[in-house]
Amino acid sequence: MKGTTRRQFLKTSAGASAGMASWLALGTAPAFAQKRELTFLSWNHFVPAADDELRRQAEEFGKQAGASVRVDTIAHLQMPAKVAAEAQSQSGHDMYRTAGADPFLGEGISIALGYGALAALEIGEAFQRNRFCFAGYRRRVLKSALGQVLIARWFVAHVIYWFKWRWFQILIWRMLKPLVVLLAWIFILNWGKRMPSRP
Repeated sequence: MKGTTRRQFLKTSAGASAGMASWLALGTAPAFAQKRELTFLSWNHFVPAADDELRRQAEEFGKQAGASVRVDTIAHLQMPAKVAAEAQSQSGHDMYRTAGADPFLGEGISIALGYGALAALEIGEAFQRNRFCFAGYRRRVLKSALGQVLIARWFVAHVIYWFKWRWFQILIWRMLKPLVVLLAWIFILNWGKRMPSRP
């Protein structure tokens, strides 16, 4: 068995000393020893108590995940410019509150809540694994009730809006209103009941 030579010992010691000196000079601990912080940007809610509740939930999540979570809020009209500026500078917040509408009926609140539930599960697992690539998020969405409903809504919207005739749209949205209401009840209100609270 070969022992450590004096030269190898001096090289290793010099490298370790230089690394420790840089930590002391910079005043920054190595990444594994630093406290993790997650930053979240949201728009100001029209009910101020909702912003307080969001911060409370973020603080609770931070306690469970062993990280600090900072929630910043700005006016909703400033969000696109802020997100674009942060993307351009490649710095800024880790997450943004976004909302979208489904392509079939234009409804978006339940969709946003569904994405939020799935994202929370994915983020929780990322902290448990200490791996933040979020490679499984797309698969999680597609396998969920939300993903199945979004695919169905996309298909229905693609078929319905393919017909550009005015009379057809009047038939669908005025004459078949009871059917549209029934579909809205099934696809918008009831799909969330199939969402699991845990994966």
